[in-house]
Amino acid sequence: MDSPDHRPDATVWPFQDILCPSAEHEDLFPMHPADQVVEQWLSPELILRPSTQSRTLNEPFQLLLEQLKRLDQDAPDIAQSAAHISSLYSTLWESYSAKKAHVRRLENENEALRATNTHLCEKQVFLEYQNTDQEALLVYFEHAFENVRHGILSILKDWERRSPVPVIEHYSVPNIRDPPLA
Repeated sequence: MDSPDHRPDATVWPFQDILCPSAEHEDLFPMHPADQVVEQWLSPELILRPSTQSRTLNEPFQLLLEQLKRLDQDAPDIAQSAAHISSLYSTLWESYSAKKAHVRRLENENEALRATNTHLCEKQVFLEYQNTDQEALLVYFEHAFENVRHGILSILKDWERRSPVPVIEHYSVPNIRDPPLA
């Protein structure tokens, strides 16, 4: 009544805004208004504006609603039951549309997850290969340093034997793998 669009003398078709069956059947068939179902199943970026949403979801029923308006003028008792049935089908259609959009979104997410999984598997193979290369390089350098160490020790031993006066006291060079002496 407070809205500027409200005209008290305008005739309003009584079944125009019916989305769900009456509350007496709620315990047997839990149904919700279409916008609640759509909001529940769709992600925020897929939800349309409410005016666009109801127009888009009810497009298949527009001709039926026009026929029901004419039938309401001719036979109101038949029109009421027909409006109730059409509202059930409308709700069913909206639920189907929302579920289909939800399934489409899940398929898109699943495809994105597959692509991410493929990328991560390729990255894992690359990292394992790189790790194997690094381990081989470490083993190579370990052997190289061990050879250099033995070479230096043999040079020092030869030098001590040749010199008449020991200039350098013999210090043992600890092995890299040996634990430090306490």
